[in-house]
Amino acid sequence: MRTLDRIIRTAKAIRALKRLRIGVIGGRVPGFYTSSFSELPFRRDIGPEVKYITEHEVLETARVLPPEEVEAAKKILLADADVDPADAPKEGQLEKSAALFAAVAKMKEKYVVDAFTFRCWPEVISDELYGIAACSTLGHLTAHGFTTACEGDVYGATMMRVGEILSGEKTLFCDLIKLHGDWAVAWHCGAAPCQLCREGFRPQLRCSSTVGGGHVKGVVGEFPLKPGRVTVVRLGEKRDGNGYRMFVATGEGLDSEFFVRGNPLRVKFDAGCDAVRRTILEEGWEHHWTLIYGDHAEAFKDLCRNLDIELHLVD
Repeated sequence: MRTLDRIIRTAKAIRALKRLRIGVIGGRVPGFYTSSFSELPFRRDIGPEVKYITEHEVLETARVLPPEEVEAAKKILLADADVDPADAPKEGQLEKSAALFAAVAKMKEKYVVDAFTFRCWPEVISDELYGIAACSTLGHLTAHGFTTACEGDVYGATMMRVGEILSGEKTLFCDLIKLHGDWAVAWHCGAAPCQLCREGFRPQLRCSSTVGGGHVKGVVGEFPLKPGRVTVVRLGEKRDGNGYRMFVATGEGLDSEFFVRGNPLRVKFDAGCDAVRRTILEEGWEHHWTLIYGDHAEAFKDLCRNLDIELHLVD
């Protein structure tokens, strides 16, 4: 039955890719060339259609949102996480986060999209343009059915959506910030959905530890991630630009305390950190990843075979 369930979920993911619409809000962030993508080959070979949404439209929508809609969105945010009393977002920043959440949600209906990427800096951070860190906003969006990848990464948003279909759970858009020794660290800045929080820990809404020098701009949603089997994946273009490739590595997410600001999880890769690090460096993989709960290596083998994607399984 587990094999049949995997086949059905994989077929659903492939079907969903052919119908997927991704709303690109503002494009990629400055200098992040690894968040670039080739739109026409992507549409032809993988399937998703891209809808471009200006950041100006989203921020203006947030600015003119009626107070009752901001308050309704704020209740959603506060149901997801508590405000940290020692490092609470400054006056008005939580309300701006709520308004931004509601504004992006409106874009889903207007542009008929299934997922988003968001140019989360520098414009949103700028006081002249908006004035908050948008990290937790993206986590709230993903938590409530508006799957959103940071920093304008279209391939990242795609794999988040695929991961949701395969696992039936929310996924983490992340970096790998440690790749040596017995375990790696999957992490991001505070944009994880609250459903991935480690049991016994309540998500906290805080000011960013880095933006504006730290403890100045809210809002980030911070908590350690729950343990369990995980699959880390990356969709990318082949080095010669002719077709697509996919990185897949499985491992065990270890029970992790809150040992670094943001959303951390220690991961013991089945192949070991050295093999994963060597593959990333020698093959030139991009720096964003999607962490999916469960072991989905076989599903990704099937997906890659059906879509003619070159599989790079680190096992």
